[in-house]
Amino acid sequence: MSSNAEALRLYAQAVEKLRNFDALGARDLLEQAIRADPQYAMAHSALAEAWLTLGYDNRAAKEAKRGYESSGALNREQKLLIDGRYHEASHQWDEAIKAYRVLFDFYPDNVEYGLRLARSQWEGAKYDDSSGTAQVLAKLPPPTSNDPRIALALAKAEFSLGNLALAQKSVASAAEQAKQNGAVLIVAEANLLQVGNSSPSHGLAVDQAHADEAYRICESVGDLDCAAWALYRKAFVDDNNAASRPQYEQALQLFTRTGDLRGVANVQIGLGRLSWLHGRDNEARRSFVQAQATCEKIDDQSCRWKAILHEGNVFAEAGNMPEAGERFQRAMVIAQKAGESGGAAWAMANLGEVRQLQGDLTQALTLFQNSAEINRQHFGKPGALGMAYAGSALLDQGRLDDARHILEESLAIAHTYMGEGRDIGNATMTLARVDLAEQRPAEAESKLRTIVAYRESIDDKQTAAAYNDFLALALLAQGKVTEAQTATAHARQLLGAKRDGPWPLHLTITEARVAVASSPHDAHVVARALASVRSVMAQAHKTGMMKLEFEARVAEGEIEMQSGALTAGRAHLASLGRDAKAKGFELIAREASRD
Repeated sequence: MSSNAEALRLYAQAVEKLRNFDALGARDLLEQAIRADPQYAMAHSALAEAWLTLGYDNRAAKEAKRGYESSGALNREQKLLIDGRYHEASHQWDEAIKAYRVLFDFYPDNVEYGLRLARSQWEGAKYDDSSGTAQVLAKLPPPTSNDPRIALALAKAEFSLGNLALAQKSVASAAEQAKQNGAVLIVAEANLLQVGNSSPSHGLAVDQAHADEAYRICESVGDLDCAAWALYRKAFVDDNNAASRPQYEQALQLFTRTGDLRGVANVQIGLGRLSWLHGRDNEARRSFVQAQATCEKIDDQSCRWKAILHEGNVFAEAGNMPEAGERFQRAMVIAQKAGESGGAAWAMANLGEVRQLQGDLTQALTLFQNSAEINRQHFGKPGALGMAYAGSALLDQGRLDDARHILEESLAIAHTYMGEGRDIGNATMTLARVDLAEQRPAEAESKLRTIVAYRESIDDKQTAAAYNDFLALALLAQGKVTEAQTATAHARQLLGAKRDGPWPLHLTITEARVAVASSPHDAHVVARALASVRSVMAQAHKTGMMKLEFEARVAEGEIEMQSGALTAGRAHLASLGRDAKAKGFELIAREASRD
C-alpha cells in the first residue's frame, strides 16, 4: 500500500465511484492519486479498470501492466486482485476468472470479489456461471445481500441467457435497492440495462421510457457520460427511425466532450446503421470506417469487429460479395480472438449468406450450422438466425422436410427468447418459400403478410421490400395477378432509388414474372421482361451472385415458355437444370425440369 495519505484518500474515493458506475470520476481521482504516489500499484490497477470501462483498452492494458509490475511488495490478496485486473484489461477472461475465483473462495463474504468474478464470467460468455455467482452473492446475509449490484449482475446474466422474466425481476430489484441506498447512478444503470431488453409485449415505448429515466437521473447529477449513454441507447433501439438521428448526434457531442471514445465509436456505428437502413450507402460506409478508426485508437477489438461487420453488410446489400465476404471473414476472426463468441457466430452467419449467394451451398450450410452451434455451446440455445439461414440452404438443396423442421425450431427459439424481430422474419420468409415449393401458396401468403406488416410498422423499408417481393410470388402462384402487381409496386417504392444488390435485383425478376402473367401474349411486354431478367443475369454473373443468376435463368425459361417460345425455353431450362444440379441447387434444378 502507499505511504502517501493523499494518495490513499484519493484512491478510496475513486474505488467508491467505481462501485457506483462513475468511471469518469474515478479516472480523474486515480490520476491524482498516481501523481501523489507514482509507485502506488493499487491505484494503477484501479485506473486500468476505469480505462477499461471507458473503452480505452490500450490505456487499460498499460496501467494494468504498471500495477502488475509494482505489486512485488503487496500481500497475496492484493496481488490476486491486481492479477485479475491485469487479465481483465488484456481480455484474458479465463485467467481473470481464475484469479477472482481464488479471491472469492478465500473471502466468500466479500461482495467485491464475487462481483468481479461474475463480471469476468459474463465477459467471457460464461453466462450460466455468472448467474450462479450472482445467486451465491444474493444468499449472503444482509446488508451485504442487499447490494443492488448483485441483482444487476444477475439481471445481466439472465438477459444474456434469454431468461427475460427472471432478468426483469432482478433488474427491478436492483433499481429498488439502489433507490433505497441513494445510489442514483445504479438506478440509471438498471434503467439502461432494460433498454432493448423489455418483454416483446412492452416494446419500444417502455424501452424509451427507461432511457429517458436514465437520462434524467444522469443529467440531474451532472454525469454527462452517463447521459450520453442514455441518449445513445434510446436512439439505438429505434434506429430504423430517422427521428433517432438527433439523439445520436447529441450523444456524440457529449461523448466527445467527456472523452469517451468507446461511446463515440458506438454512435458512429449507430449513425452508419441509420444511414444504411435508409438507403444512404456511401454515408453509411463513411460512418463505419470512422468507427473502425476510433476503435483502433482505443484498441477496442469488440467495437472493431462490429464496425467491420456492418461495413460488410453495406457491401453485401450493394451486391459486392467479394468485399462483403472479406469484411465478414475479418470480423469473425477479430471477434474470435476477442473471445466474443456471439459476434463470431453473427459474422459466420453473414459470411454463410455470401457463400450461398456465390453458389457454395456446402460451405454456406457448414457456416450456418457452426454459427448455431456456437450459440448453443456458449448461450445454452442454438442461434435462431444461424438456424434460419441453414433452413434456407437446405431449401436450396431441395431438402424440404429438413428445411421446414429447422425453420420451425428456429421460430420456436426466436419467439421464446426474442419476440418479433429479424430472426423471426428470416425464418418465416423461408418457411413461406418452403410452402411455395410444396405448392401451398395460400399458406405462404398468410405468413408473408404477417411479417410484412411488422417490418413496415417499424419503418424497416429494405426488409419490408424483400418480404413484399416474395408476397408477390405467393400471390402470383394463386393467380392473383393484380394483387401481385400491387405488392411489387409497393416493394419498389420502399426501395426508392436502390437498383443494385441481391434484393433489388430479385425484385426485378419478380416484376418481370408479374408483367408477363398480366400480359402473356403482348410481345412488347414479354420482350421487356426478358430484357430485364437477362440484365439481372449479366449483373449477377459479373458480381459472382450465382444463386441470383440461376433464379434469373429460371424466370427467363419460364417466360419464354409462357409466351410460346417453347424451343428456346426448354433449351434454356435444360441447360440451367444441369448447371444448378452440378452446384447442389436441387430445388432450382427441379423447377427447371418442370415443363
